[in-house]
Amino acid sequence: MRRKILKSSKNMNKDREDKLYSNSMSFYFSSFKKKEMEIRFFFILIIFSFCAIIILLRIGYLQILCSEKLVKFHDLLSLRTKKIKHDRGLIFDRNGKKLAINVTAYSIGVNPEIVLKFNDIREQKIWKQLSIELKIPLERIYQKIISSKNLKFIYLVRKVVGLNVRSIVNMKIKGLHVFRELRRYYPYGKISASFLGLTNVNQVGIEGIEKSFNSILNGVDGKKIVRVDKNQKIIEEISIIKKDILPKNITLSVDIDIQSIIYELMNKHVLKNRARVGMSALLDIHTGEILSMVSIPSENPNGYFHGCPTKMTKNRVISDLFEPGSTVKPMIIVKALNEKIINRKSIILTKPYKIGKFLIKDVKKYDFSSISEILQHSSNVGSSRIALVMSSEEILSTYSNFGFGKSTNLNLFNEKNGRFPLSQKKLTPIEKATFSFGYGFMITPLQLVRAYSIIGNYGIFQNLSILKKEDGLFFEKRVFPKKIVQEVIEMMQHVPLEGEKSFQKKIDYQAVIKTGTIKKVNNAKYVHKYISCTVGIAPISHPKYSLIIVIDEPKAGNYYGRLVSTPIFTEIMKKLLNYIKYKDTIKNCHHIL
Repeated sequence: MRRKILKSSKNMNKDREDKLYSNSMSFYFSSFKKKEMEIRFFFILIIFSFCAIIILLRIGYLQILCSEKLVKFHDLLSLRTKKIKHDRGLIFDRNGKKLAINVTAYSIGVNPEIVLKFNDIREQKIWKQLSIELKIPLERIYQKIISSKNLKFIYLVRKVVGLNVRSIVNMKIKGLHVFRELRRYYPYGKISASFLGLTNVNQVGIEGIEKSFNSILNGVDGKKIVRVDKNQKIIEEISIIKKDILPKNITLSVDIDIQSIIYELMNKHVLKNRARVGMSALLDIHTGEILSMVSIPSENPNGYFHGCPTKMTKNRVISDLFEPGSTVKPMIIVKALNEKIINRKSIILTKPYKIGKFLIKDVKKYDFSSISEILQHSSNVGSSRIALVMSSEEILSTYSNFGFGKSTNLNLFNEKNGRFPLSQKKLTPIEKATFSFGYGFMITPLQLVRAYSIIGNYGIFQNLSILKKEDGLFFEKRVFPKKIVQEVIEMMQHVPLEGEKSFQKKIDYQAVIKTGTIKKVNNAKYVHKYISCTVGIAPISHPKYSLIIVIDEPKAGNYYGRLVSTPIFTEIMKKLLNYIKYKDTIKNCHHIL
């Protein structure tokens, strides 16, 4: 029993020793691992610290030593120069009606490289649908793409109105792009084409008012620096490097309702007379404002948005030159009366006579004529005999005072000053004679109608304007005495209009007119082609309007001014005055209301 107890205590001691040993070894190994972990952590800390130092040094290097280079590189990737653009200004008539506006249009373009990666587009149903939408044969589209296969982008159509854009976008054709743009539109089409002109596809004026006032209507594009993202969307505006000038609208002196009336009547009579060209201009005598300018034939400029000015869009009223013929005879009479070379009761020998080898004669022979009869018969002999007594300076200064050979200062594109000799030129006797009945120099229809506006204003010269004038902004200059001009107007009232027997009663107003039948020149020789011209003022009781009608090469049988252009003058002036009377009545009704 005792042995068993001793053995048991021995075992217990042994177990205790084993346990103590185990604990001591565990403690030893745990302390060893702890030190190992500390060493590892230390090494890791050193590595991270080293990396951090390297990174900080790199950052410092980039921020301090390479900052400018990096900023430039970043700017190269993200900065863009963009134009500051604005919509083109609008054009209004004197009553606020829109003559030229901007409308939404769409352009369709493709990337040939992408499109040609796929099968032949001529075999693809989706391209056939696009061809139908664009109204362009598919073969033409294909040839256009093939011919530009090395390009990144080409237009199929540009600034087209009326496209079914949603349908085109839904086709999801790879390489096809749709752009929304603005294009110019002219609500009155061919009626206003000759004076308005047109713009090209980039909204730049290339003819007429559009070109003459292009800088005002377009303004000046500015430039700015912007920052863009990877999708080229603007995320920041950096600075403006060129300040823009905003476009402005302009209001013309033209009355589009009057323009429409005159255009329709001119077009009718040009066709009736089978004429090459018809021209007309109407001025407000007291303000110098141009109320209408018509050139026939004309074309709708809305069909020329690719920028193709033609003879159809040309303003012939300011650009076509012609010899004025008998229409200038009242001006010679004004000067002769003013210089007391003649008086109202003078009698002039009007038998045919020769100047050297040239015979001066009239259509009908008259032995003697009064001043009124010289105007009545449109006597070349009478006017030339008066001119022969005048000096060269007197003749040339007369026409110069009426504005011949001078700019109208309208600054309109393609306007001509005419062909007129210098005031110092000494005229030969035959030149004096031919100058007196409107041959030997050339002017525009606008210059001639301006001359008659001076007569209608009783000798006062008024600056012309294509822009609506503000009240009080009128320049006036007296060039001939009122009394003298009134005398000539009274004599002109007795001029009979053959072919219009009851002209004055028929249209219920009085007008002072002068007709001209002018032979045309070809290769420095007069040929059997004629220009019929009628110019005058109305109403005679208080002249308000000056109107000119020019019909070039009428071929329907008649070519005399009194038979061709005078009936047109009659019809236009009648409708015009009835329109003005109606307009004034409407205004008065509004005032009463």
